[in-house]
Amino acid sequence: MGNVVLALQTLAKIDEMVYADQGAAFRQHLKPLMMEASDAYEGQKDPFRSHLGGSMIGRECPRQLWYNFRWAKAPMFPGQIIRLFNRGHLEEPRLVALMLMIGCEVWCQDENGSQFKVSYYGGHFGSAIDAVINGCIEVPDQPILGEFKTHSDKYFKEMAGSNWKKYLAYTQDPSLPAERFEGGGVKVAKFEHYVQMVLYMGYYSLKKAIYLAVNKDNDLLYAEIVDFDQAIYDMYVGRAGKIVFMNTGIPARISENSGFFKCKFCDFKDICHRGEPPARNCRTCAASCTVDTGEWQCITFEKYIDKKTQMAGCPEYDRKMEFKD
Repeated sequence: MGNVVLALQTLAKIDEMVYADQGAAFRQHLKPLMMEASDAYEGQKDPFRSHLGGSMIGRECPRQLWYNFRWAKAPMFPGQIIRLFNRGHLEEPRLVALMLMIGCEVWCQDENGSQFKVSYYGGHFGSAIDAVINGCIEVPDQPILGEFKTHSDKYFKEMAGSNWKKYLAYTQDPSLPAERFEGGGVKVAKFEHYVQMVLYMGYYSLKKAIYLAVNKDNDLLYAEIVDFDQAIYDMYVGRAGKIVFMNTGIPARISENSGFFKCKFCDFKDICHRGEPPARNCRTCAASCTVDTGEWQCITFEKYIDKKTQMAGCPEYDRKMEFKD
């Protein structure tokens, strides 16, 4: 098992209580939470996020992150992927309801009814956390971060092991044939999620997190306790700053080969490797730059530019910014 600390008592308690009343308490907790999952039913979405997201800073390619922050291309997803994203939003209240059902206190919103925010560099880099949880069975003496995710069967097995169901059964009934944990845990299987949690823990001075994930194919649950790591925190907060304030030049890419499998599935592959022009907006213009107050400045007109202006661009647009090598 290595350094993976599984939250087996939490999972056992969830199964025990759902079985005992056949899900009645779970559904009652879930009912009021569904209307708070605003990401699942919002209307038209802005194609560009104002900030560099904490959920992606652990990704391997710094150039991909820079393109994303610089609005190089508006993402367009097929219907199936949009439905998958929506499924992830809908799972969050379900997982919160399970934690409430077993007696945990779960805080998902501040006193103003907004998600707890994480903000660095004046707001250029940040995110919103899923929850803070008190009374977790494995960590009963302190509040911890709660991070909720969904996974395809492939990634779930990388994290939990292909024998996960049998392993859980054995931990609850040692008379069954012995099984050992075969998964890599979240740090190995989904490193960007691990980094995300460390950033959130560091921002809110939390020492531990529970990572609760569901397999979308069969509703199996996985739960792991993750410790804060100061070195990882410092490294990735620093990485975000370098990307945010890289107003000249361009970060390295993970491969010079356009056929490399990780490049083939990147939204920005045509810009990065094939010379496709980036989207026309202020963030792809050579005259724009980030400032440490969280704002963007136009050097040509010597003024700060808001998001609406950034998206529109202007007739003085300067394509000299290098978006490819």
